[in-house]
Amino acid sequence: MSNSDDLSFGSSGPELQITSILMDVDGTMTRIRPGGRVPVGSDVRLAELLARKRNISVEQALRLIRSQKDLDQNCIFFWAQKFGIEEEQLWKVMLEDWKGYIDLPDDLGFFLKEMKKRGIPIYSATTNSRRMTLLKMAVGSLAEFDETPYLAGFYSGNYFHDPRGKFAPDYFPKILKAGQFDPNKTLMIGDEYGHDCAPSLAAGIRWAVLIDRDSPQPLEANENGLIRINSLRHIVPCISSGR
Repeated sequence: MSNSDDLSFGSSGPELQITSILMDVDGTMTRIRPGGRVPVGSDVRLAELLARKRNISVEQALRLIRSQKDLDQNCIFFWAQKFGIEEEQLWKVMLEDWKGYIDLPDDLGFFLKEMKKRGIPIYSATTNSRRMTLLKMAVGSLAEFDETPYLAGFYSGNYFHDPRGKFAPDYFPKILKAGQFDPNKTLMIGDEYGHDCAPSLAAGIRWAVLIDRDSPQPLEANENGLIRINSLRHIVPCISSGR
């Protein structure tokens, strides 16, 4: 399967017996605000704090940060630790930046709270690190610096120490193995067919939800396990605990 438009859909929602949910962040939990300001680069924000700490210029601090080996394979908060900068200090600065760029749709909070009531754990499956996932959820007051009541775990792009991160072909098989998830009772939710739905289905995950909040259709499903929705509210009645 290469394109969701190649698949035929029906309008009735399937009954899903689910024991674990994997969920993307960007475009799935979040959306770009109309007229939103693109955040200042996280390395620049770290450089500003490092410059003050060491009494050097921001340019010098930035060169020092960017000279680090494997910079892109580690979260910016990892490097904050390495340079002696408090993670929470950097996190709070970045949070203010992201508040001007994204918001969290109302259906996200509804969905997360409903799944928590039903005892169905949700895990992030995203390029975002644990700390960045919490930061973006905090934009909508669904997380704090070090915790959220709505996620049971985090499978970030750097979780398996593969430079390809989420785009590695064995990313989803590794998640299934690491979490000891039953693929027949696992649901993946994302906003990109090629990066979220197709690879999760190929890994044996029974159900994949493709969310497109601009779609006129509330819910469509096909026999191959792909479900398309325009709001997380529409998938909630389909889900029950498979435990």
